[in-house]
Amino acid sequence: MIGLWSFCLMRGELRASLEKGQKILDLAERTGKSSYFANGHLVIGMALFYLGAFSAAHDLLEQAFSSPRLDIPRSGSRAYWWNRRVIASCFRAKTFWLVGYAEQDEKEAEKAFTLARELAIPLHIAQVNASLANHYAARKDTEKALELADAAIEVATEYGFDCWVASGMIVKGWALCKRGELADGLALAQEGLTKWRSTGAETVTPKFLAFLAECYEAANKIQRALTSVDEGLTLSDKIDDRSYSAELIRLKGHLLLRTKNGRAHAETLREAERCFLMAIEIARSQKAKPYLLRSLVSLCNLWRNTRKQKQARALLAETYDSFTEGFDTPDLKAAKELLAQLG
Repeated sequence: MIGLWSFCLMRGELRASLEKGQKILDLAERTGKSSYFANGHLVIGMALFYLGAFSAAHDLLEQAFSSPRLDIPRSGSRAYWWNRRVIASCFRAKTFWLVGYAEQDEKEAEKAFTLARELAIPLHIAQVNASLANHYAARKDTEKALELADAAIEVATEYGFDCWVASGMIVKGWALCKRGELADGLALAQEGLTKWRSTGAETVTPKFLAFLAECYEAANKIQRALTSVDEGLTLSDKIDDRSYSAELIRLKGHLLLRTKNGRAHAETLREAERCFLMAIEIARSQKAKPYLLRSLVSLCNLWRNTRKQKQARALLAETYDSFTEGFDTPDLKAAKELLAQLG
């Protein structure tokens, strides 16, 4: 069942993966085995994460961590294709960030790195570095994302883990573009995405298409960036991967404002506004606080010097004030700076 769940998850058959997870949990309830409960909570939580139910995913991962059987005995860990605690820590870190706890995210990510190093199993090392590389890219932490992408590529190349090589290439390409190394970065991101899709993987592809769009934007290829975003949105609808939907739609609005050398026509402005408002609605429904904050920043910038500026500032201030940590992250710094400018 775990194998079938994994196959469905990576292929983008997310509803089917959720059904497989529920069957694992049903088996746990029939047998009473605590290790089955740990598996069930973990795999359902991961499926819900990609379906965009971040708060529910966080709750399920917390239940997995409460199980005394989350860990596989060290003596037998090499016989398994995964270690539950390693994977759980990766996804727990991601959900911590999405529900607004950036510092707890970093602590949990460090636990995943530490355990992977202790186990010294190449697959776990590749998985942790690749998974958290794209997470730190989503957090807009360029240097951390680049460091982890390099580590993932190194070990995954040595052992032939093609999907993790590809994932690392996409993130490294994105990071290089952010650093201004446009030719090398764009080529690497394009090659990585082709390699990723050649494995048959579909889940996470919408996020990777957003990363590629940011590479195109950095290279001032705005129409190609918009095409990449639209492809990501279409795929999100097809496979129901909603984990990056708010960001894709926000990015589309941002890119629309960069068309025609920045001198957007009235209809373009209206379309960008619709994108930002839709991104806000999605992020609110998913309880994805960083994505909500970004979308509000984009809306505030659009509404600056208009009669709607006061309304936008109030919405941004309310969301900013709801955070209790992570004030040194790029998103919160940007929001604080904008609030100060708006007075």
